[in-house]
Amino acid sequence: MALFIATYDLGEAHSPHSAFLKAAKSLGWEPWIKGSSEPKWRKLPNTTLEATFSDIDAAVTAFKAIKPAAERELGYSITIEKWIVIQYTEARFRSDETLTIKK
Repeated sequence: MALFIATYDLGEAHSPHSAFLKAAKSLGWEPWIKGSSEPKWRKLPNTTLEATFSDIDAAVTAFKAIKPAAERELGYSITIEKWIVIQYTEARFRSDETLTIKK
């Protein structure tokens, strides 16, 4: 399995972001990233998601499925002005929001 980052811009006067995030989570994407040296998850920038998929095609398919899922919940069409999905092996990041998961 590989790690992927997606970032996007939504082009709406009214914000469909909550519905978009809900749909993203149902399709395997999260707005959090885990640090490799600590048990903390860090919040990504507002229009950035992270996920694990078998390959780039699966990641893109899951990302593209977010829009129609969010539209079904909202009851109206939304516009994704631009997006990119990237496979990554390492990351460096900073976030002012953390979440500790206890096992």
